[in-house]
Amino acid sequence: MNAKKILLVEDEKAIRDMIGFSLRRAGFTIVEAENCRDGRAALVDARPDLAIVDWMLPDQSGLEFTRQLKREAEYRDLPVIMLTARAEEGDKVAGLEGGADDYITKPFSPRELVARIQAVLRRAPETQPPGAPSTEQQIVEFGEFSLNLAARSLSRAGKPVALTTGEFALLKVLVQHGLDGICKGIRNHRDQVLNSPHTLVHFLVEASLFTSLAHSLFPSVLNPNHRTFKRQR
Repeated sequence: MNAKKILLVEDEKAIRDMIGFSLRRAGFTIVEAENCRDGRAALVDARPDLAIVDWMLPDQSGLEFTRQLKREAEYRDLPVIMLTARAEEGDKVAGLEGGADDYITKPFSPRELVARIQAVLRRAPETQPPGAPSTEQQIVEFGEFSLNLAARSLSRAGKPVALTTGEFALLKVLVQHGLDGICKGIRNHRDQVLNSPHTLVHFLVEASLFTSLAHSLFPSVLNPNHRTFKRQR
């Protein structure tokens, strides 16, 4: 099996060296960049399987860099782990809603980083092999809606519906696994959710995304000012 290739965008050399050493020991191939410009070039040359991006970079914020990647068809499925010293809940939510697949605060242990990378890679979509279903075969229709999994777009009665990265990801999970599957996963990991602040933040973000997604799908059913359901008579 070929080693997974990790792009590391980090401007502090000491941290870059520490992470690179730990990940190479874990069997990964590492491509390093000290700013977003070099990171962009490495994306083209190296074709990494995952990117680790520091929030504070000299030429552009890692958050904006991640947002740009997620807006591009070529890189929107590239898993991104945000690395930062910003530990406030609001920063974590901003990072996750900005497209990051995980969020790690400094200081951190190399073992935790390796475990997070492996977990994110397990969730990442596989590269389509030759003969994979075409875009047309990856369209899921439900009610008035048509969800194009390949193009990452949604339409209702032929009209496009704007979704954030998080809303699309949640809708995709709902379409593929159903609400029962999500609830079962929450029940099975109840102790982990309650005992891990990081995991709890993930679930809180997902909970807020349910409301956000519902508002995008059915704006007439929700109060646009408070995003609460109108009482049905």
